Amino acid sequence: MPEHFEMLTKLIETGRSSEVTISYSSNLTKLDYNNHSLIELWKHFQNVYISISIDEVEEKYNYVRHGVDWEIVRSNIVQLKQSTKDYNNIHYRFTPTISIFNILGLTDVHRYLWSNNLMEDINDIFIELVMYPESFAFINILPKDLKLTAIDKINDHVEWLKQQNASQSTIDRFLSVKDYTNSHLETVVNKINLLTFVMEINKIDRRRNESFIDTFPEFADMYNQGVELFKSEGWARDYPDVLL
Repeated sequence: MPEHFEMLTKLIETGRSSEVTISYSSNLTKLDYNNHSLIELWKHFQNVYISISIDEVEEKYNYVRHGVDWEIVRSNIVQLKQSTKDYNNIHYRFTPTISIFNILGLTDVHRYLWSNNLMEDINDIFIELVMYPESFAFINILPKDLKLTAIDKINDHVEWLKQQNASQSTIDRFLSVKDYTNSHLETVVNKINLLTFVMEINKIDRRRNESFIDTFPEFADMYNQGVELFKSEGWARDYPDVLL
């Protein structure tokens, strides 16, 4: 936003920036504005905290965050990490939001970020849950077998975190997702939410010329069950524009 750039430059020009702490939540698609480096501006402030909103990586990232290229974001993370070495007032962390798209990839994302040297500290990850729209909240449409898969992956990840000497608070963040999933283990898949999910994904894929099940083959059975339900429940008659 032009107003944001103007505010930063004004604070620097008036000598007030050293008294100001800034906190961002960003997908980190840009680190510049009109050829001005934001990092070069941030170095003048007391502290800058960036929460990077990343839910997946590589091909899956490009699907979830359509219109954004993962390689650009990755390059920006590398640049940001270097800035934390150059300027001790800049800090960042990762804040994935867990939905149906990444409940099975959550632990893989953490390991990817760490093993590819994109994190300053293995503990710099904080987790939120998608609750709305309800059809994208994993707890509403994930079948029991995939819930168990998610739990197994978190259990494995916790052991890996212990080997990496991660803090207990970081381990607890993942365990909280496990406990939440386990508490809904016997919850029956919400039929309306599953049908809505299938319908919305179909519209998205047609508009973007993409394929959900090609990108997320682990959900193919769940998606295909939703398609069959869509047809058998009469939704295909009520929504003829949805071609399944």
